[in-house]
Amino acid sequence: MFLGLDQLTKYLAVMFFKDPFVIVDGFFKMQYVENTGIAFSLPLPYILILISNFVLLFLLATFAYKVVDLSALPAKICVSMILAGGIGNLIDRLIHHFVIDFISIWAYPFFNLADAFITIGVLLLILFYGRIRQVKTKTI
Repeated sequence: MFLGLDQLTKYLAVMFFKDPFVIVDGFFKMQYVENTGIAFSLPLPYILILISNFVLLFLLATFAYKVVDLSALPAKICVSMILAGGIGNLIDRLIHHFVIDFISIWAYPFFNLADAFITIGVLLLILFYGRIRQVKTKTI
């Protein structure tokens, strides 16, 4: 679901946001941007970005499988968001050699739903994982 939503919104950005679409002047707009770098558009060689994407996705999947209690629905959702975001941006890099960004809020660099899924998923996983761990500690 998250991966499909990410890819759909990137397709719509290509189709409709070549010119800026201002929603709240000076605060929120949508505009198609090609990000050839990593987070915050920091430049790195393409091959290094690809290798790091594969390695990070592999490490995350391994961590989730071995460490995270995936029987809990919140954990499943968080891990799904993170993996879908990583895979969504990897798909862009493999097909286009850049990531399609289109959301701009205030002074932050442009981003996309994949980036938002990764960020929200990590933050929520930290919150839920801490609670799961506390509950297990109390019952021992």
